[in-house]
Amino acid sequence: EAAHITHQFPYKTEKKSANYGIGRDGRVGLYVNEDSCAITSGSYDNDSRAITIECADYPTEPYEFPEVVYAKLIELCVDICKRYGKRKLLWLGTKEKTLSYKPKDDEMVLTKHNQFAPTKCPGAWMEAHMEDLANKVTEELNKDSTPSKWAEEDVSWAVENGILVGDSSGNLMLHSSITTERFCVMLHRLYKKFILGE
Repeated sequence: EAAHITHQFPYKTEKKSANYGIGRDGRVGLYVNEDSCAITSGSYDNDSRAITIECADYPTEPYEFPEVVYAKLIELCVDICKRYGKRKLLWLGTKEKTLSYKPKDDEMVLTKHNQFAPTKCPGAWMEAHMEDLANKVTEELNKDSTPSKWAEEDVSWAVENGILVGDSSGNLMLHSSITTERFCVMLHRLYKKFILGE
């Protein structure tokens, strides 16, 4: 298991080892639905609030992931976070910190197998990449909400005045093409606030 992305769910238990698996060719398999608990880490406290992922690695120390597997792991974590409206993936390091931490509404937390069971899993290579994984996922989740330097003041003004609110997960989509529909919505908000005074 490269990563267990923790999040609170009303779980039923399934006797399978992970919600997702990523093969050596980068293909993703769903083995247990996200609304069910896979028996993955040896800790019910972890598994009952986690979406768990197993990744193919090379079979000798340091159990490095093939490049395509690690890229797909990042992509899958981004997809999961987006679907649950999360903007940040955290790596807290220890079992105690992780299980005692109450994630904010826009956060998910990474865990790993050997925090809960006497195992080498996920291996030395992934151990060294846990923080990198969290950072890359968080960066990807927020890249469309970080304004260019020249637009920071204007974007801040638009957000503060409720003209620019982003999508349901708070993504401002700053670097996406604007549709006529989105332009009309922002124009109407501007009119209501500064002409009608609503």
